[in-house]
Amino acid sequence: MVKAAYPLLFGALFSAVSFQNSWAVSENRSGAIQEKIEADSCDDRLSGDDLKTAENRATDKASLAAVKLSGVIQKYAPDINVHSLDLVTYRIVDEYLSNITHNVTFDDENRICVRVQADLTIAESELEELIHEYKRNEAVESAEVVAIAERIQNQMKVRPHSEQDRKLVYIAQMQLWNGDQTNHYTAYLSELLSHSEYYYITPDESLADFTIKPELEKADVDELDAQNHKMHMIVKLNVTNNGAQNADEINDKQNHFILFKADEDEQKVADKLIVKLLNRAVTNVNNQLEKNIQNILSQKK
Repeated sequence: MVKAAYPLLFGALFSAVSFQNSWAVSENRSGAIQEKIEADSCDDRLSGDDLKTAENRATDKASLAAVKLSGVIQKYAPDINVHSLDLVTYRIVDEYLSNITHNVTFDDENRICVRVQADLTIAESELEELIHEYKRNEAVESAEVVAIAERIQNQMKVRPHSEQDRKLVYIAQMQLWNGDQTNHYTAYLSELLSHSEYYYITPDESLADFTIKPELEKADVDELDAQNHKMHMIVKLNVTNNGAQNADEINDKQNHFILFKADEDEQKVADKLIVKLLNRAVTNVNNQLEKNIQNILSQKK
């Protein structure tokens, strides 16, 4: 397996019809759980898609489906809730699948279907800890949901009364996994974040109330075989409140992989994936940042 300095994305929400075989879960003497998994999934071709986009979405969905319907999940996490199941599934697909192959089973101008096959291997202790981690969060989330909803409702009533109430936000250069920095995505992030009624984007860091620090934490490419590569990326947005030492933490982390053909332009695939993950992270960070500013404004009333 060849490692390169770019990542892999894991796409789209699981929504396709999928089928998984009945291969049994086995446990070897070292305590590792092993299972061969497979699933079928389809995706519609959308306007503007290139030749591989719908195929990649279908492949992502089939990978998710194969894990969700596996004997591993049915045996070790039969009562986990839907949200936690999604998170566990993403982690397993990201870290514990090998020998992944996919074949197109149907293809026309409107729709494409694929079948994914893979080997799932994970230590029993790792799997149990992974499931326990997310089930532990279920209880915390359930207890907090009413209080959070009430607080958000109250905060949403607060709006800036004047231009002076709007905060200034500075966007730093993106920190790369190898210690380098790039401003390649600064203008793009500025545009995405320039439509809020709670803050303005400023090019002067010394004036900023908040600083957004993008980070490309991981960027790997695996050569699955002579025709297929897997790209895995982790993108983070961290927000610093420049006027408060003990401010609430604001950040978002997007972890994703995609499959792509060996003859595709790796730089273009990487750039497209980074943009996709930044869009997701911006949505979450913007919501958190606006709520933070709403809380500041409510304290001034």
